[in-house]
Amino acid sequence: MAIKKKIVTTDKDKAPVKSTRVKKSEPATKKTGTKKIVEKKTAVKKTAVKKTAVKKTAVKKTAVKKPVVKKTTIKDSVDKKVAAKKTILKKDKKTASLQLLDAIVNAAMDKKAENIVSIDLSKLNNFICKYFIVCSANSDVQVKSIAYHIEDQVLKNLREKIWHKEGFENAQWVLLDYADVVVHIFQTPYRDFYKLEELWADAVTTAHKYTKS
Repeated sequence: MAIKKKIVTTDKDKAPVKSTRVKKSEPATKKTGTKKIVEKKTAVKKTAVKKTAVKKTAVKKTAVKKPVVKKTTIKDSVDKKVAAKKTILKKDKKTASLQLLDAIVNAAMDKKAENIVSIDLSKLNNFICKYFIVCSANSDVQVKSIAYHIEDQVLKNLREKIWHKEGFENAQWVLLDYADVVVHIFQTPYRDFYKLEELWADAVTTAHKYTKS
C-alpha cells in the first residue's frame, strides 16, 4: 500500500495576496462638465453684451441730423437790401422810360404827326438808347411845331429836360435826344429817302394810331 503524504503549508509559503480595494474616484466628468457649462454661459453673456453694444452704435449712426440753421449776418442783410433797391430802381427806370415814350407820342399826335412808330432797342446788343420814335410831317413849319410841342409837354408833365437837339435850321430832319428815348421828326420825302426803320429791322416796332375821341 502507498502511503499518502500530507502536505502542510505554512504561512511563509503562502503568496501575499494583493488587496483589490477599489478607490472611489470622484466624478471628474461631472466637474469638467460644470466648468464647460459655466464657460458657455459666460461666453453667451459676452456675445450678448457685444450685440447690444453694436445696436447702440448703429442707433447713433442712423440718428436723424438736426437741420443746420444759417445765421444771417449784418452784411448779408445789407446786401439783400441793396439788391432789392437795385431791382426797384430798374423797375422805376423802365416805367419812367415808358412814361416818357407815351408823353412824346401824345404830344406828336397833338400836332397831327403822321405815321408815328416806336422802335424797341433795349433787347439788342450795343443799343444806343431804349427807344426810337419816328414820325413825319408835310412841311418844315409842321416839323418845328411838333418838335417844340414835344419839348414843352415833356417838361410840363414829366419835368424832363432835353439832352440834345439838332436840325432846326432847315427842319428836314429834327432830332430830340432824351437819353432813353430819341425822337426823329422827318419831312415825308426825307423819311422815305433815309429809311431809318429798315436800319433797325431786328428790333420790335410798334405803330401808334390815332384813337377816335
